[in-house]
Amino acid sequence: MMRVFLASLIAFHFVGLMATDDQDKPSACVLETGSCLIQVSQNSQVLMDKLYQYAHREGLNGINTHTCFETVELFSQNHEPEIFFPGNLIFLGESENNIRSIALCLQDGQCGHISVQDGITSLNFCHLTDLNLNEFSYCAICKNADTSFVNEIDTDPLRFNVDESSILNQEFDHYFVNKECLPYVLSPKDKQITLTNFKAWIEEHQHELKELINTQGALLLRGFPIDDAEDFAVIVKAVLGRELIDYKGEGSRRRIVHGVYTSTEAPPEIKIPLHNELSCTINPVDYICFYCDIAPNPGAGQTILARTADVTLEMMKRPHLWNLFNGKNINYISRHPPEGSFFTRVNPTHRTWQQVFETQDKKEVERICEQKGYDFKWDGEWIEITRHVPAIHGPDHYFDHPYWFNQVHLYFMNPRLCGGWFNYQLFNLLYFASSSRPYDIKFEDGSEITQESVYEIYDVLDEVTIKFNWEKRDVLLLDNRKILHGRAPYIGQRHILATMIQ
Repeated sequence: MMRVFLASLIAFHFVGLMATDDQDKPSACVLETGSCLIQVSQNSQVLMDKLYQYAHREGLNGINTHTCFETVELFSQNHEPEIFFPGNLIFLGESENNIRSIALCLQDGQCGHISVQDGITSLNFCHLTDLNLNEFSYCAICKNADTSFVNEIDTDPLRFNVDESSILNQEFDHYFVNKECLPYVLSPKDKQITLTNFKAWIEEHQHELKELINTQGALLLRGFPIDDAEDFAVIVKAVLGRELIDYKGEGSRRRIVHGVYTSTEAPPEIKIPLHNELSCTINPVDYICFYCDIAPNPGAGQTILARTADVTLEMMKRPHLWNLFNGKNINYISRHPPEGSFFTRVNPTHRTWQQVFETQDKKEVERICEQKGYDFKWDGEWIEITRHVPAIHGPDHYFDHPYWFNQVHLYFMNPRLCGGWFNYQLFNLLYFASSSRPYDIKFEDGSEITQESVYEIYDVLDEVTIKFNWEKRDVLLLDNRKILHGRAPYIGQRHILATMIQ
């Protein structure tokens, strides 16, 4: 059912408000066979959000056209009503209670097509003429729909309603710190709580806390006696019930204690764009967690957040961008020099292979690459690593729809990523030889990714960015599939630690 919501948002992005006068309507196309059409009103955005919530709860066939809408016009197989206006939502099926397919009319005869096969719901973009309408027999048009039945539906699916008798309500205050309701904050009512007591409570009520993370995507523990990296590691392991992983990646991090590292140490004036951690790899982490050792000044240096679902919706509103990446694999290419290299002295964020793999042994490097499914080749003392990863994932057990999950915008070097044109020119001067560039990216078929498309990705991420201010001793736990993270620029001090769970 998520597909209904996604597809409707795509349509409303392109066509805006539906015209109320016949002379303002776009030219019509012709329907060839049976369908069910809902013509939506001008103020349809909120309506469709709520309609999705209803459909999500009741199922697609729960939207019964005879009971949910005021008027229904039925048509025979041979009737050809003019209904293919952009923005129209077309239901295809055998009867009003057996809907099998949905098509969202876009511009120029394009449509977003939602179908279910073998229990798997999928969304694709195609031309209306590509739909095999002859296999469907149900035909009805619903106009001037009475949609009052959805007016009272709660449209905030991420809000976690804690029962007053819940142990969470008894022991903790729970609230949000911004209008976007992310992250969800938990604070102790007992301000004298000890780390030992909190850890014991977590172990007894781990299910409730994991339910919060699974529901919200982001949980912020604030006001607890978590004083250092060791305490941070103890609490994360207690909440998630798994061991911390050793980070062997390309980000510029320093190990603090086992499994705990500094967050990416990019220059403070540089913004780190939103991303899902290690989504450039075959096996990304399930969770990434952060600890605030030194809080930056309020209004700066935030760990910015966004919901994967929101990013996906915005990408799908731009079919030219979504279709560019949908169904394609990305080649993520990274190059690492040996210790003592001129490049790492000039650019400390360009990590050596010894730093990335935490070994001096080339054979061990090769073993790790083979274990992770990476292609690699040595060029003297340098190593080049290539990973082949889908740009868009799903449907899977994380989401019941395709979702945006990649780091295209981090591997494509450009002025916006470098913090401006001047820095970008310095980068090109330093890495004038392509064989020394830290990163490259292209489609697996060899075709190039354009700067224009990357900039549009940045624009989408900026639109959905959520911020909150750090406080000392905060712990932020993120579901890495559901939540993207990044970092806002800052001036002054900031020290944030990170750990990951596979």
